[in-house]
Order: sequence, then structure tokens, then C-alpha cells
Amino acid sequence: MGLREDISILESEMASLKIEYEKYFMNIVKREPIKLRASVERIIRRHSGVAISNTGDKFKFQSLVAKYASYKQYWTRTLKAIEAGTYRRRSEGGASIPSAPAAIRPPEKRQVSSGVGGEDNMKKVYDDFVNAKKKCNESTAGLSYDNFKKSLSAQRDKLKGSGGGDVDFNVSVKDGKTKVSFSKK
Repeated sequence: MGLREDISILESEMASLKIEYEKYFMNIVKREPIKLRASVERIIRRHSGVAISNTGDKFKFQSLVAKYASYKQYWTRTLKAIEAGTYRRRSEGGASIPSAPAAIRPPEKRQVSSGVGGEDNMKKVYDDFVNAKKKCNESTAGLSYDNFKKSLSAQRDKLKGSGGGDVDFNVSVKDGKTKVSFSKK
């Protein structure tokens, strides 16, 4: 089989592979298209180390290889997001990965004092924390207000004990991770 035939096959198989992966990501097909992907990689490997004298064929082959590398990176990122549980489909049917929610938005910071009316403020900190986690597509499973309150109270008491003064809680998002930080007033 010649290079031109392989380029033609590679082009059609890559189009099919892209469609199959989109079906897999939309949960229409239950298995990842591993055999088709292996076939595409086999053709690429067959011609990767070979000198191609025809400039047009060389350009077409290199373009397809670059396109495949781009798809491969996208598929790998999406598979990792599915595995991590952070993958969500777009409503119009295409796939979407919340790849960098914090990179798009500046870090959110909200200070809530634990001073007067501590119970209300503790609830505000909890609500802010849960909302920030949801915006970043982080799991809130196993997160309860009572446990959150106990943890923050323990940290507050620890900080108060080492020098006195009241404590502020800051809910922030950095690099897609939600956290609560403490600071003395």
C-alpha cells in the first residue's frame, strides 16, 4: 500500500474516530474506540520515520499527524475529566470539559467574620464554600454543615488560643480548588 492510499485511509479513519469519541463522551457508545485508534496510530507509525519526497504528500501527512496529536490530547483530557468525575456534557450535545474554571475567572474571595453573630456568619461561610465548589465542579458529597462548622470552630479556637483576637474566614478559589483560609483580625 502506498503513501497516498494510507493518507486517504488515515483521513477517513480520523474523521470516524472523532465521531466515535464524541459518541463515547455523550454516552451513546459504551466503549472507547480503541481498535480504530490503534489502526490510526499504526498508519502514522508506518510513515513517521520514512522520508517523503513529494512535498504535497509530506504536507498532507504532517497536517494529519498534527491534527491527530491535537485530538489525542483533547481525548486524554476528557477521559481524565470523566475518570475524576468533573466531566459535564453541554446541553446542545457537544462535549465540554471544565478544564480551567479558575484560569478564566479571577480568584473569588469573600471575607466573613466569625465575631458577633458567629452562627449566621458560619452558615454564610459554609454556603459560600459549597457554592464555590459547585462552580468549580468539585464534589460536595460527604460535606455537611455540622462537620464543616466543627472543623472551622476547632481551627478558630486554635488560632485564638495562640495569641488572642478574632478570626476571619476567607473562601477562595485558586487553580480550580476551593479552600477556606483563616486570618486574625
